[in-house]
Amino acid sequence: MGYALVAVQPLSRKPASRGSGAGAGVELDALFLRISPEIRYTRWGSDTFLDAAGQLRSNRNQADFLLGLSLQSPMARVRRITARRYFIRGRVQGVGFRYYAEREAAALGIGGYARNLEDGRVEVYAAGTLEALQEFTGAMWRGPRFSDVRGVEVMDAPVQQYESFAIEY
Repeated sequence: MGYALVAVQPLSRKPASRGSGAGAGVELDALFLRISPEIRYTRWGSDTFLDAAGQLRSNRNQADFLLGLSLQSPMARVRRITARRYFIRGRVQGVGFRYYAEREAAALGIGGYARNLEDGRVEVYAAGTLEALQEFTGAMWRGPRFSDVRGVEVMDAPVQQYESFAIEY
């Protein structure tokens, strides 16, 4: 889902003319198709056309529905996936850190793995969208309830194909 826009604006600043417009739109991504429906309403009047009684005679109401469609190449969606490798230090083993990483990754749609290292750190490989990885990085700094994260080293990594997130032993 993309943006939603609502706008109301005067259409003229001339004293003899007056009008207003309102519009709203949204952007939806479905597979390889981007759909952008938008609706606009315009009301316009002018004092230059008055009848004998001095009443406004020129009014215009107009509603427009616009629909934008664009195709996205399958490769454009693949390029949006990036990967990072995290090395988390502190009290991170024996506190459920790997299971915490697995839950956070599943909630964000991230694939990869988590494993304990012999030096007491936890290594996490995560592949997903940039937005999801930014949220995931914050989760790695927080850690589960009984952990004490003292540092998170983050490195870009080559993208590998992972359908889900796994705990490696």
